[in-house]
Amino acid sequence: MNTDIKTLAALVATQVWCNGEYSEVEKETTEEIAEAFDLPTDKFNGLVEDCITEFDKMNDEEVNALLLKNAEKVADDDVAMVYEALMEMALCDGELTGDEVNNLLATADALGMDTETAVLLLCDMVKTEPELEISFD
Repeated sequence: MNTDIKTLAALVATQVWCNGEYSEVEKETTEEIAEAFDLPTDKFNGLVEDCITEFDKMNDEEVNALLLKNAEKVADDDVAMVYEALMEMALCDGELTGDEVNNLLATADALGMDTETAVLLLCDMVKTEPELEISFD
């Protein structure tokens, strides 16, 4: 991976931030993401937690600005893998919300992905999760 660990941690944290709580399954998924990218798990987990703590002090616009800033730093050859990791984070709790989808699409755009590709990738991942609940709230 050519993307800085802090950049990836911030992007993962923005996806966690969408639903307002860092659940146990999200913490496990964070560890899985670290392992998939061959990153030191403890360090990555700590960075994600630090970002979430910082986001709690920010308003939506500030978090979105940070998301865009970090998405621009993702190495071109890491874009697909990073987006896949963010989708996994969005789906790991068994529920997909409008805020999570909005965040994924904003991130995909900032990563330079076209909307159609981002939606199709999400649909492809969703179909592998038969128990997934879709929340329209």
